[in-house]
Amino acid sequence: MKYTQSIHWDKALLPQLLAWARLWPHHCFLNPITMNYPYGGFKKMLAVGKDSLVSEPVGGFDKLWEFWNAKPGWLFGFLSYEMRHDVENIATRFLHTLKEPALVFFRPSVLIEWEDDESKIKISAQEPIDKLWKSILEQRITPKPVPKPVHLKELVTKPTYFDVFKSFRQHIFEGDIYEVNYCLPYEASIADFDAMAFFEALQAAYPMPFGCLAKLGEWEIVSASPERFLKKIAQKLISQPIKGTIRKSLDPKENADLQAILRNSEKERAENMMIVDLVRNDLARCSEIGSTKVEELFGIYAFTNINQMISTVTSQLLPNMRFTDALRMAFPMGSMTGAPKIRAMELIDTYEHQARGIYSGAIGYVTPDADFDFSVLIRSVFYNQNQSYLYAQAGSALTYDAEAQAEYEECKLKIKPLLELLAGIKP
Repeated sequence: MKYTQSIHWDKALLPQLLAWARLWPHHCFLNPITMNYPYGGFKKMLAVGKDSLVSEPVGGFDKLWEFWNAKPGWLFGFLSYEMRHDVENIATRFLHTLKEPALVFFRPSVLIEWEDDESKIKISAQEPIDKLWKSILEQRITPKPVPKPVHLKELVTKPTYFDVFKSFRQHIFEGDIYEVNYCLPYEASIADFDAMAFFEALQAAYPMPFGCLAKLGEWEIVSASPERFLKKIAQKLISQPIKGTIRKSLDPKENADLQAILRNSEKERAENMMIVDLVRNDLARCSEIGSTKVEELFGIYAFTNINQMISTVTSQLLPNMRFTDALRMAFPMGSMTGAPKIRAMELIDTYEHQARGIYSGAIGYVTPDADFDFSVLIRSVFYNQNQSYLYAQAGSALTYDAEAQAEYEECKLKIKPLLELLAGIKP
């Protein structure tokens, strides 16, 4: 970037800043909370830009490398779940129904980075900062009407869920798979969705370490994800799969008891361990021999409405590997597929009810040094104004010991905050 300047920050200016960001073809605002989370959440940043890469799945990772390598610098964007077709040759019955590209990334024309204490921001841009800052301050914020309630339609009935559950369990019994992540889709047709207003409501009620508001081409993404897919710092890779969920109580004693139940659950620990082993195998494919480690196993972390079991796996990337090689070999994240990964994805295509699209993909950034940080796109909604289409999904991991009613309720627990906020119900 040609110009860089630090400016004192007043959080009251955020609405103007986000209104200005919406004037650009692409923007991405990463807004994490500070919490006791290994390696932290996203770095707080806002990027806007015009120059972008849009790709279908096959060849997408190579195109991403070429796009970055042609002009090494920052990139922001998403990898949809369908990028798995660039990793494995898996037939799908959903290709004709896909509504979004598999990959969208953009080069920022302006990048704003917050200091850790958020007292200052550093603005990097292609134009003089004084002129840019003036245009931001001149943004007029007009009061908007209260958003109309949005009711996402559940596309899978409870009896259908139980039938599919039985089919997955039979595959587990027969040894096809050990674990699979089964997701339920929700959608709505809506002509005007205020992504910024929904993001503000979601952040206020359910702040997460990977909070994100993005407009990437036609798609707007609002995410309150608690899960990191993959982070790269120099040659170090960090993956933090989540497997294991229980509700959270506002009563500290009751919540401590709930966390103990989660921590000591043989079923939840088995689910987590299966995915940890899968992640270790994924990272080992592109890492130095013997460098793959489990830094934390079965960590219990409290979020706003749920407790989660999270493990942290790390490794050292081989010197001859590109950053896109690390992404490719770990994609899609095992927590959203199951194990073994390829067979789990084949069965997901067989039994799930529509394409996942962007859901359970990844969103984040690449740095000028080829480092990166990507979250898992869960607890998120996706909107395309051109298509008047809004959707979300929620899932849970099925193992042989899983119970249909409990897994169904877990899906409901995860999607409930999104459904209620969209419907205008305050938590």
